[in-house]
Order: sequence, then structure tokens, then C-alpha cells
Amino acid sequence: MQRPKVTGSFGDAKKVRLAVAGSPIAHSLSPCIFSQLFALHGIEGEYIRIEEDGRRGLGELFSEYALDGLNLTAPLKSKYLDQLSSLSPVAGQLCAVNAISREPDGELHGENFDVVGIAQAMRYLGLAVGGREVILLGAGGAAAALLYYLTKAGARVWVVNRTAAHAQELIARIAPLTAHLGLPDRLAPHTLVCSTLPAGSEVPGFDWSQTGLVFDSVYAHSPLEPVVCPLGLSRVGSLEWLYFQALAFFHQLFGHRPEVPLDHAAVIGQLKELDRK
Repeated sequence: MQRPKVTGSFGDAKKVRLAVAGSPIAHSLSPCIFSQLFALHGIEGEYIRIEEDGRRGLGELFSEYALDGLNLTAPLKSKYLDQLSSLSPVAGQLCAVNAISREPDGELHGENFDVVGIAQAMRYLGLAVGGREVILLGAGGAAAALLYYLTKAGARVWVVNRTAAHAQELIARIAPLTAHLGLPDRLAPHTLVCSTLPAGSEVPGFDWSQTGLVFDSVYAHSPLEPVVCPLGLSRVGSLEWLYFQALAFFHQLFGHRPEVPLDHAAVIGQLKELDRK
């Protein structure tokens, strides 16, 4: 059943206020995406960044900033699960939320649009993962979404994390029969690496020359840059993922209007320009 639209959607005189919360957050390009979507759809809206490490409660954030909806990024995707009135099935299985909408009755509903964002980003980039060997770096909320998508798409996934117990718990929860802990004994040529390692992380050591492409969730200060750049490896996916998950949240809040043309390539191109500055 389709969720109710957020208070202040189409046809409402009230200005819509959305935000993204996490830490660090100053680098986030989400406001750039939503400002374009607001303009294209004729919505009077505002989208702000909130520096938050999880010390404040969810209700406090919605009240203090007068929010209608909220995106969550690291380290908050699993922080507020017990403070939500309801969760989508995917968010419940992943134990991770990246989008929260305030329902007309004031209740807070949690969604996870990372899986949709990953799927559409992979399709946009022409990446087929079925039958492919994949090394997944990390074991947090973004890694959960990637593991969910990759195993559903038929990839053979090895999960590598600094704390092996966290990786083991992730595998047991998402893909106990199809994913593996640690690195394979031997890397297949053109192994795909999917990384969710945040800035400042230690990058695992293995033969990166065997990898063909790196799908990275981090677009600002990725720890993979000094590793993959000298090898001439392409690091893709972060901005595409960001854009398509944002678009899915926007459609949930305001509905999908096919008559409004969306130039995905143009928006993603603008994000890349901003990211280079």
C-alpha cells in the first residue's frame, strides 16, 4: 500500500522542510539534488544539513528543525530504529533506515531507499553483477543494502570488515547461505569491489590489480583514492547511488509525475562538478 504523502506536498501552501543528518555532513550534496527536484516540480521547499552524531533523539530533531522528512547517513542509519512508529519491510530486514517521513498523524515512518538507489545506479552504469565475484568492504548500514542487492542479483560475495564479528553478523542476517566471510583464497580476474568504508578507514590489503572496477559509496575523501588511482582503476557509483536513492525518497513524499522531465545524466554531471571543487 502506498504511504501517505508528507504534510506540505503538492497543492499545500505550507513550505516543505527536509534535511539530511549525519557526521560529518558539511560535504553532503543531497541539498543540491533536492533543490533541483523542488524547482522542477514547482515545490516551495527547503533542504538543510544537520550535523548530528546521534546524541539527540529523533523527535527532538524533527521538532527543533520543524522537519517534514529526514535523510540519514553515517553513523545514524541504525541509530533510531526504536524511535520510529513503523518500518518498511526492507528497512526492517536491513536494520537500517536512510529516509524518515512524518505522516499526517505525526507518526514517523522509516524507509531504506539505498537498495533502490544501488539497483538503479548499477543499471545506469551498465554494471551486471549476476554470477560475478564481489568483495564487499564494510559491515554497516550501507554494506547491508549492498549485500542485500548483490546476493539477490546473483553475485558471489565475500564480506571484509575490520571487525570480523560485525561482518559475520551481517552475513547471518542478510545472506547466510550465499555470502562468505573474509577474502577468497584466490581473486578471480576483474573481481568487483564494493566499498562502504568511510573517510579515514584503513583499506584492506590484497591484490587490487586483479580487480576491474570499484563501486564506492563514498564520494568525498574516499579512503580508496590513494589505493585505486595509482593502479588506474575506476571508482564509480557514489554519486549515482546518492542521486537515485534521493529520487526514490522524493517520489515517496510527493508522488511520481511522469510529465516532469528528469535528465538523470545532467543532474549526476552537476554533482560530479560540485564534488571536484
